[in-house]
Amino acid sequence: MYKLETVLKDIGSQRGFIENFLVMDVPNEKRLKVFDLELFDEKWELVHDSHSYNIYKDNIIAGNLSFYNTNKELLYSNPFDYKLNISSHNEEGASVLRQVLKWEKIGTKFNFTFQHHIFNLNTKEFIKQNILNLPGGVVFIKSSLLVLRAKEGRLIIYDYELDKIVWERDFSEECAYIDPIRVKETWRKGEIGQIYQYADDKLIITAGKYHTFCLDLKTGEQLWTLGFTATFILTGDEAFAYTNGGSIAKIDLKTGEILNSNGKFHKLPDLPQVSHERLGDIHISAHGSEMIYHDNSLWYLVHSNGYSFVVKINPDTFAYEWIHQVDTVEEIRDIKFYKDRMYLYDLGYQLHVYTKQ
Repeated sequence: MYKLETVLKDIGSQRGFIENFLVMDVPNEKRLKVFDLELFDEKWELVHDSHSYNIYKDNIIAGNLSFYNTNKELLYSNPFDYKLNISSHNEEGASVLRQVLKWEKIGTKFNFTFQHHIFNLNTKEFIKQNILNLPGGVVFIKSSLLVLRAKEGRLIIYDYELDKIVWERDFSEECAYIDPIRVKETWRKGEIGQIYQYADDKLIITAGKYHTFCLDLKTGEQLWTLGFTATFILTGDEAFAYTNGGSIAKIDLKTGEILNSNGKFHKLPDLPQVSHERLGDIHISAHGSEMIYHDNSLWYLVHSNGYSFVVKINPDTFAYEWIHQVDTVEEIRDIKFYKDRMYLYDLGYQLHVYTKQ
């Protein structure tokens, strides 16, 4: 399976891979570092004007639209004297650049005025400039369409070539729900949770606490709906939907049908107990923070009673095939696979590097 090779310290919360290098941000600083994944040492670092960066193909895009390769050679820089930060980009290289025109403090809140530009990361040319104050945050781009998550549960599809809203939908009232945490009955408006792109021209959207929709990207037509919300892992025309409570289901994305044998969510069983020297056997529930699909298997991160695990799950039977306890007192919050290694990141800014056996 996988065997621990080393643990890297002081690793930031944003990590990416290019060739045989790990790119990471420095915790709480406007710096990024590049590590050699063969020697496990720092290759170079860069001070820039942002707490984040982007990776696109073999380029590192730092702060104010500055492109570097893994040798720290500057390939392109912002041609203007104002800041341009990438807010979203797609696999074809179309990106949205956000420019702050004005900000003002109103009471305890800040009000920002933005101008947006569409930029091609491949050719490093502007496709469209000076789009003033888009009505929401850009989730992703498809062709000339921007998918925007706006306030009060609104989904907006905007065509930047035609400079107009194609369609929009307000989920705030139809997906309103009673807050289960409040003692008194309190209704909350249905905000949009997750948005996924499916089959190029469709959207999977979770809203409120009990609604999932499949919508046509270009028209907004509703293709199906489900009476629950979950985190979705899309694999072709199927998806795995899982909850933090440890339940999972396989979904037919063409119809919205639950493909589990009984048509219901499968409850993942508890993990084996951990023996503590002083406290005895410790119960380990199957509540987890993240699940991904890799190499025809599901990989699930579990944190229970102070212990962290990575669990390999059979995607057909949901049986556990490998349970590994991670040697850390911190919670594991991210799992990535790159080449023949597995990388587990914990909240203590540590990266646990495993080699495939």
